[in-house]
Amino acid sequence: MNTDPVSAQKKTSGCGKSCAVGCVTVILLAVAAGLFLYQSGAKILKKVADEYTATSPATLPAVEATPEEASNLVTRVEAFSRSLKEGQSGQELTLTARDINVLIQKNPGGSELAGKVYVTLDGDRIRGEASIPLEQLGAFFKGRWLNGSGTFRVETAAGRLLVFMDALSVRGKQLPEPFMAGIRGKNLAEDVAKNPKTVEALGKIESISVRDGKLHIQAK
Repeated sequence: MNTDPVSAQKKTSGCGKSCAVGCVTVILLAVAAGLFLYQSGAKILKKVADEYTATSPATLPAVEATPEEASNLVTRVEAFSRSLKEGQSGQELTLTARDINVLIQKNPGGSELAGKVYVTLDGDRIRGEASIPLEQLGAFFKGRWLNGSGTFRVETAAGRLLVFMDALSVRGKQLPEPFMAGIRGKNLAEDVAKNPKTVEALGKIESISVRDGKLHIQAK
């Protein structure tokens, strides 16, 4: 049954922030793919669209969760958010890949990404599978979808969120190495610093990391 188990709950900024952390992969995947498409130049956009995009969305895995499980997860995330606001030290939020996918698919904070992204955690890496409509990129991409996957490293340093892409493939094809060489060393979360609320939240966090297949968010 696909009924949203917590639709009656008010969406809070804490839940939204946690979803943003967990779902950062799909945002970066879309940005990276967009950069590649635009760097190709207008004259060959049609060729790029045909090669790297699809005419229909991909079917991503669905996660099953009981209403109680989803509600308890949202409660746990919101409790951590409150602890940050109250300045409680030493608190830690640990999320599995399943937790992240439940937050994406089963609560209002992740509803815009439901069906468009699926996250897995492997060791110290985040892998995001995505299926994103590209109509906003222009006429060449009307009715086209970006179906791909990316692998990322996430960490924090001096209150900054750092996200680096290790690999990106679209429709099963690895993007050209010249493009990947240019993007691997770029912090893809630079725009996070433009959101004052996110900066404030990060200022209360000691670290964000992926270890042993889990996302760990440690308060100061």
